This record gives sequence, C-alpha cells and structure tokens, in this order.
Amino acid sequence: MHIIAAFTTSEPPASPTGGNRYDLQLLKAWKGLAEISHATVRQRWFRLRCQGPVLLFFHRALFRRADVVFQCATTPLSSRWLIGLCRRFYPKLKHFGVIHHPQWFAHPEMMADERRFFNSFDALITISQHVYDHLRQAGVRPPIYLLLPGRTKMPDRTVAPAAPPLILWNGYLLAHKGAITLLDALPRLRNEQWQAHFVISSRPSEEVDQRFRAAWEALPEPLRARVQVSDRLPIGPFREQFFRAAIFCLPSLVEGYSISTAEAMSCGCAAVVPRTENFLELIGSDDYPGFYDPQDPADLARQLDRLLADAPLRESAAAWCLERSRHLPDWEQFDGLARDLLHQFAADICHDPLAPLPLEP
Repeated sequence: MHIIAAFTTSEPPASPTGGNRYDLQLLKAWKGLAEISHATVRQRWFRLRCQGPVLLFFHRALFRRADVVFQCATTPLSSRWLIGLCRRFYPKLKHFGVIHHPQWFAHPEMMADERRFFNSFDALITISQHVYDHLRQAGVRPPIYLLLPGRTKMPDRTVAPAAPPLILWNGYLLAHKGAITLLDALPRLRNEQWQAHFVISSRPSEEVDQRFRAAWEALPEPLRARVQVSDRLPIGPFREQFFRAAIFCLPSLVEGYSISTAEAMSCGCAAVVPRTENFLELIGSDDYPGFYDPQDPADLARQLDRLLADAPLRESAAAWCLERSRHLPDWEQFDGLARDLLHQFAADICHDPLAPLPLEP
C-alpha cells in the first residue's frame, strides 16, 4: 500500500507539537506496513482554496501511484478542493482524514454543511470520544475510528517547583488557543505571588500575534516583569518548564484532545482548563477543582486565585492530574493501536489486507 500524507496547512510537517504531532506519530507507526510519501504546501501566501489544486499539480506523479490519501490536520477549507480534484482525476484513490477539533459542532447550520464534507471521505479517524460521539450524532456516514493520542513518559521530577508559583501556557498562537484570554486574566489576580511563562510553539497568525503583543504591552510594568514569553524551546528546557510549573493553564475552547495538557498532567502540574466536554474527558472527574466556567471570563482569574492561595488544594489537584495521566495511553501503546487501525482500514475500506513491506537491508 502506498499512502500519501497530504499536509494541506501552512504548518510544516516537522512540527512536534499538538495535532501535527499526532499525525506524524500515526505515519511513523505505519512505516513498515505501507510506503509513505509526503505532499505539503507550506507557502503562507497560498489561499486555502488554492492549496488543493497546487498540491495535486506539483505532486501528480505521487497521486498516480498512490492507494490512499491521508489528509493530515483535516479542515474543510483546506481539504475539500483536494478531495474534489482527486475524485475527478484519480477516482480509485481512498481518502482517510483525521479530525482533531470539535469546532464544527457549535452551530447546527455549520455542521449541516460540514456533514457533506465529512461524508466525502472513505473513513475518518478522531482523537477523542466526544468528537466521535458528535460525528455519529450528526449523521456522518463513513466509518469512524477512535484512536486516543499518546503521552510522553516523563522522568521523575528533578527540578524543584518555581517560587513564587509558575503558571505555564503552551501552544500555537491562535485565537482559539486562549493565550490572550490568560494574558487578560492576569491583571485580575488578587494574589500577587505568581509568575507566568508563555511558550509559543508557532506563530501561524500574524493578526493574533499582533493582538498578543498588544495585550502583553498593555500590562502594567510590575505585572509585565513577571510574565516571560518564549518561542519554541528545545525538549530539555521545555520539559524543565513543565516540572517547574505549579499550574498549567490552557483556556482553549477548541480542543479535541489536548496533548499539551496531558503532558503537563504527567509532570505533576495542576491543570486549569474550561469545563468543556473535551477536558472533562481528559481530566476524568466532574469535581476536579481546576475547572472554570468558559462562559464567564472572570471565573478563570477566580480559579487561578483559588489555587494560588490554597497550596494544599493546588497540590491535591496536581496529584489528581499525575495519577490520572498514568491511566492515559503512551506513545508506545499508541503505535501498536495505530498499526492495528491501518490493518483494519486496509481490510474494511480498501478490501486489500496488508502485508508488511520487505525490511530494508
């Protein structure tokens, strides 16, 4: 089997965090079972609607000999053109997409349009139970495979927690990832014993980057001195920040499954996250003290204040997160489940059971 991994986003496929990490880990697990080729449009000036045609034109030799197109970071805008053109010129190709985010479920009229898009695939993978349930409830017809992301097995803590307590945020600098929400909440904190660190994995949106800079510069000078901003860190210093942090805060309303939060939990951080389906599924308890009301922006500051002021409560939340993380799958388990999934897809959708490729000498 020959699989084309089509990255139809502006993010390069080497990005090691978040959804791209999930897609890359899938492809890594599938090597040895299938031949993997990459087709990527990276230029930011391409409009999303142009990416499909450009991708197909420049990689037409790949598409001619492929069996499956696996669409990474699947979004309707960036993928529907590619599917339409492939259906026209390469009708035998099977289309396999991964659905990371649940944002399409917020508005019924949006979901009606996206249902048609999802139905154009031969099969879908989703990364959390609640996204799977929403897709099924919406009447999406293709087979849907559920495969939870893994988590990195972290070594025992070797770095003492920072003093005063450190609040950590990590992710892409996008509007829905909540960096600006957290930045806006910091001046509302009544407790003055804290510091904050924003580790930005990528800055794909110039508009959000400018808004973040403006919000940071608007902080009073004494507060700004407590807020550190870093671009992507090497893995060693990055893990060190997780171990130093007392609180990991991700006020994101668009997460299928937050890999960053799962990794922070495995480092013993207390997570402060919105009370939404995705985080309820990840945290595993409705009574967890780190939830805040996403409909009430002031509640984020109240919950942060509560954990900052009450060290035993903060340590209890951190202990819950650490114990919960031990029940989440790791990437090694993920690899085995991903290989099983590809075997199932080949048999069910391609009607061609996989035989492993010969090992390279």
